[in-house]
Amino acid sequence: MSVPYKITQRQYRAKKKGWSSWTITFQDPKLKAEYKDTWFKTRDLAETTAKEIYKQKVNNKVVPKANKKSVNHIYSVFMEKDINPLYDSNQMTKDRYSRYVYVGKLLKQHDLGKMICDEVRASDVSDFYRYNKSKGRSRKTIQNHHSCLERFFVWCQTQDFITARPTVEKMVSVLFKNDSKSFDIESISEENIQLIQENIFDDTFSQLMFLMAVKTGMRAGEQLAITWSDIDFDNNVITINKNISEGDGTKADKLRESTAIIGRKIPLNPDLKKALLSWKMETKYSQEDKEVFIRYGKRFRAYGASSTSSYNYEGQLATYDTLSFILKSAIKKGGAKPVTWHSLRHYVASKLILTDGDSKDNLKKISLFLGHQQIATTERVYAHVIALNNYQDSKTLDMVASL
Repeated sequence: MSVPYKITQRQYRAKKKGWSSWTITFQDPKLKAEYKDTWFKTRDLAETTAKEIYKQKVNNKVVPKANKKSVNHIYSVFMEKDINPLYDSNQMTKDRYSRYVYVGKLLKQHDLGKMICDEVRASDVSDFYRYNKSKGRSRKTIQNHHSCLERFFVWCQTQDFITARPTVEKMVSVLFKNDSKSFDIESISEENIQLIQENIFDDTFSQLMFLMAVKTGMRAGEQLAITWSDIDFDNNVITINKNISEGDGTKADKLRESTAIIGRKIPLNPDLKKALLSWKMETKYSQEDKEVFIRYGKRFRAYGASSTSSYNYEGQLATYDTLSFILKSAIKKGGAKPVTWHSLRHYVASKLILTDGDSKDNLKKISLFLGHQQIATTERVYAHVIALNNYQDSKTLDMVASL
């Protein structure tokens, strides 16, 4: 079988060192016309390029020469043609759109952005992720970057800018395979959490918010999204089926289905049940379709303020800032070790693992309780806690108490 191309040298420049004098002449008319003015410095380079182009041609995956642009250039086109129309038509949230914009900025700061898009390989994308990890960006942040680049490269493939996607599903998980959470063991000790609880504002709303966090281990957004219809007082169960993402400023307005185990059930602790029933009797926003944590009472209305006052938060759903304000106020008042609202989830998870995480079956139950999609997530995030399961020093023992 004859070779479908010929490598020739431009003789009158061959003797001049450094000149690109080798060219490829394809039998295929379109390829011949496209590459007739493309020159290479060595025969080997021309031969390698010809073989790759022919291989792509056989597989019907030839990228036109005109489409061999830099990642930065094509990403700008991608934003203009694919992402901006979705955002302008309200089919994409502001937060998600901002992620694509941010990834574009990061690409301009990295060598990946300067590469010809069709020449990018999975290792190049991994280097980009490693660079961002070295800058202190978290697994979740880089997963968001990965999601944006996955869509970008799929689009590139449909638009004939690349022949194959240079990303793989396990790229981020491999990069963060040893990212067990680091905790200050004293900050989530029983003693410190008790000190914070003792200094939470004395109104029912604030007390209930904190109690639900330390009795269920819910994510903050899941807690904010809970409605009265999600609570089954007869069967003592709370159903988690939605989440509120942190919005701009003090506004948490992004209601969506939770990405982790839709409709998972959490047992309703007796103390929490009592507090919920008290709040249900007290608040005027206790209708089944209403969120549990709609602000009500003197704390959310300035004394003497009218119903139209800018300081009137009564009737509005609590936000991430509400949680932060309640927690930071208690920490400051009691002189407790600082924690975040998400630390309360780690407190619950650590206690469960140290108390009952002594077998694979129990660990799986804990994983389901926390809403992890895979038990591997629980094992990875709480690896250091699991390692302490058979080592009970005084600090560890302080954490082990029933919920």
